[in-house]
Parts: sequence; structure tokens; C-alpha cells
Amino acid sequence: MKKIPFLAFFALASAGMILVFSCNKAKVDTNTTTASDYSMCQNEFIHLLPMFNSIACKKSMVRGIEYRVSSGGAPHWPQVTYDTTHGWPRTITVNYGGGVTDSIDGQTRAGIVKGAFADYWDNLSTTSLTITFVGYSVNNNSYGGTVTVYRNHQSLTQFSANISGICNVTGYPPLLFNANGLSYNWVNGVYPPDTIPWQGQYAINGSGTGQDRNQVKYNFVISGTLIKNNNCANVSQGIVTITPAGLANRIVTYTGGNNCNTSATVTIDGQNYTITSN
Repeated sequence: MKKIPFLAFFALASAGMILVFSCNKAKVDTNTTTASDYSMCQNEFIHLLPMFNSIACKKSMVRGIEYRVSSGGAPHWPQVTYDTTHGWPRTITVNYGGGVTDSIDGQTRAGIVKGAFADYWDNLSTTSLTITFVGYSVNNNSYGGTVTVYRNHQSLTQFSANISGICNVTGYPPLLFNANGLSYNWVNGVYPPDTIPWQGQYAINGSGTGQDRNQVKYNFVISGTLIKNNNCANVSQGIVTITPAGLANRIVTYTGGNNCNTSATVTIDGQNYTITSN
């Protein structure tokens, strides 16, 4: 048997290794699903505090008129009804019926969302609001869980929220969205009785966890304060860092401003991608 000289053998082995390495070249990470699922859930859950705050600031039972006023006697959606009990909690029910385009931010909402107030909303002692859902959906994606809001007893413009949320996209396992102590600072559109819902603006900070439609778990932190305008379905400004299990960070940047742009930029390993977040 003819022997292969050592140098020739080494050269052949090296060529084989190069071939193997080239065949196993690392795949570029372009998966934006976690970021888009996070953004979709986030946008609706953080919308709820501003909505109920606007209602409460104009209704005497919890503070000071109707969130929306019907005109010409025609049926009006959403229908906002108020618990007339003399005790607490008192509940406000917002009913979107079988589906209606919300005039505030243009989203198609259906079903019911309820807000139970533990005490007067402008009470500077401890007060809270618990938000729950009954057959509630936005753009055909259903939402459930609980959002609990606490008003800072030293301020009428600062709040915190605990969110234990579920978003459902047809054909996929439930999406999860959780946050404890998410902080809201009401920075524009203040103060009752002159509050106009669509003029409200909130600065939001905090962190939490979630799970996307592919059951990938993630952590998130608001690394650049989010600005939420009531009249925009999407966050208008801010940065969120999302860390999916076993994957590189996703940096989500919102730059829609007052134009209510529904897209955002996701940066993965230095590469930018565009997502639509609702």
C-alpha cells in the first residue's frame, strides 16, 4: 500500500476541514417574530390605562361625562356604561359590540373591556383600577388576562401597572405579555375637567417577560422611554431591548412620532429590519 507523505496528508486534511466549516457556515439571524409579537401585545395593553384614565377623569362617579357622546340619537360605539352602585368597587364597561373602528386610534375593536375602580380616581390615598376582558379583540386578535393599575398617591399624573396578559393569533399558541410595576407619567393632555382623550400622551418605563407565537420565551426592558400618544395605535417614540431565550438581543426602535406610523425598526446583530407592530 502506497503511503501518503505527511505534508500531503496534512494538506488534504486541511482542505477537508475548510470544506466542512464552509458547509456549516453560521446562519444569519433574521427572525423578527418575537419583536413583532411583543410589539403587538404591548401596544394594546398599554393603551388601556390612558383610555380608562380619560373616562374616569370625565365621570363624576369616579371623578368628573361620557368618553364618547352619541350624536343625532344614532347607535354609538363603543357603548360606555357605568355601575350605579353606592359602594366600591364601581365598574365602567366599554362595549365595542361585534366590531367597530375606534375613532381614537383607528383600530378595529370588538367585545368588552371592563374597568373596576377600587375608590375615587382622584383620591390621593391608595386607589387602583382592575381591567378585565370579555370576548375582546383588536384587528381579529383576541386579548385576555388582567391589568391592574395603581395611581401614585402623591400625584394625579403618575401611575404604575401590573400586566398579566394573553394575546391570541389564530392558528398559534397563546402569546404572553407580563410586566410588574410598569411606570406611566401623564405628560400631555393634563388635566381634568378639560381632558380630551386623543390629546393625551404618556411616558412609559419598565421591564417584563413574554412568549411569542412560536413559544419562544423572552425578557424585555424599555431602554429608551416609550412615548404613547392616545390617538396612535403604535408607540410614537422609544427603544425596547428584547432578549429571546438562546438568541441575540432584538433592539426595537419606534420613531413614528405624531404621524402614528405603525412600523418600527428591529436591529439584530447590527442589521436593521422593519416590522409592523399591530
